[in-house]
Order: sequence, then C-alpha cells, then structure tokens
Amino acid sequence: MKQERKIKMKYNSISEFFIGLLDFIYKKECVICHSKKENTFFCSRCKTKIPFNSFYPIKFINYLEVFSCTNYSDVAKEMVKLLKFHNKKFLAKEIAKYCYDYLSKINIDFSDYEIICVPLHIKKQKNRGFNQCELIAKELSSMMNIPCNFKLVKKIKNTKPMYKLTYLQRLENLKDAFEVDKKEFHNKKLLLIDDITTTGTTLYEVTTELLKNDIKDITCFTFTNTGKNLL
Repeated sequence: MKQERKIKMKYNSISEFFIGLLDFIYKKECVICHSKKENTFFCSRCKTKIPFNSFYPIKFINYLEVFSCTNYSDVAKEMVKLLKFHNKKFLAKEIAKYCYDYLSKINIDFSDYEIICVPLHIKKQKNRGFNQCELIAKELSSMMNIPCNFKLVKKIKNTKPMYKLTYLQRLENLKDAFEVDKKEFHNKKLLLIDDITTTGTTLYEVTTELLKNDIKDITCFTFTNTGKNLL
C-alpha cells in the first residue's frame, strides 16, 4: 500500500513537472493582444480596457429600462466576436464577470428574478453549436444565484444576419421572429440579456412578445452597445 502511494506521488510530481515545462515552452497568449507575458488567455492589461458605462439606463424600449455594461469598442468588440464566431467559450465567463460587477452597482434587487436571454433559431444554434447568450447567462446565473429560464422565449423564424441591414430592414427581418410559451412563465421578474445592442430592434421584438403575454416586469441588459439609440 505504501509502495503504491509512493508510486502515485512520484507519478503526480512527474506529471506536474511536465505540465509546468509545457506551459513554459508553449506559453499561453492573450486572445486579444497576443501577449505572452502573463501566460494567460486574457491578460490584465486588456481587462483594464473595458470601462463601465454609467449605472443608468442607456435607453428605454417598450418603456422598459435597458442597461449596458460597456461600449462596443476595442476589447469588448473582440471578446464578443471571438466568443460568437471563433468558439472561445471561456470568454463567456469573462463577459459574465463584467456583467455581474456592473449589475451589482445598479439600484435593482435581483433576488426575485429569472435570467432569460435572446434565443437563437434552432438551425442557427445547431450550426454554431451553442448560443453565446446562454453561455453568458449560465455563468451570470451562478454568480448572481438566480435561475435561468431558456424555455420561455423561442425564436421561430430563421432570420438573416443583422449587421448589414438598415434599421427598417432589421424591423422587417425580426417581425414575428419570437414566440413566448406562457406556461413556462414562473411569475418571476425577468432579466433579459443579450451580448450586444445596436438599434434595439431585437430587444424590442422580444419584449413586445413578452408584453403581449402580460409579462411586464422586465429589465433589459446587454454586455455592450454601439450607441445607435434608434428605439
């Protein structure tokens, strides 16, 4: 038994040695600035480049408050892009940390809330492999100690990508795109999150469907915003 323990301890120490050696030889680089100085995928220098917005709503959509953590520039923009299109799923936790820090500073008690997020159409989610907003929501749920609800709102229309569309085209593109399953409503206030807001059309369409179903206690929140306040 002692011999087995010694062998196991020796094996563990050898494994740790080689892991450390590999870390030294193949240093991790920051996915944003590609620096290897800190041997991490997201360095402290880049973290300091995400300033908070003010702790007040950036706009109102359907008379609901919309908060946003930071502006869509530099590091925040790159984080969203890498998460959505380059499978850097670990960034969901980093984004959620910023969201948690921001939300803890606004004057709202979230103890009676559920987190919902803007859903993807089933085909788009299958192609991407995940919904980045769900990943962020799950991390945020753990930090805030409030549940997620991904069954309440579904996307039933496979819409075109939004980034090339005008404001009016976005409205038409998202018309009747979402559906609310009222039986999945748990009589909780809702924190509706999205990764980014531009014109606000997505949040408008989702909240419109919720309001049609007499679900009114909603706070909208996005990690970042472009500043295009058309709604």
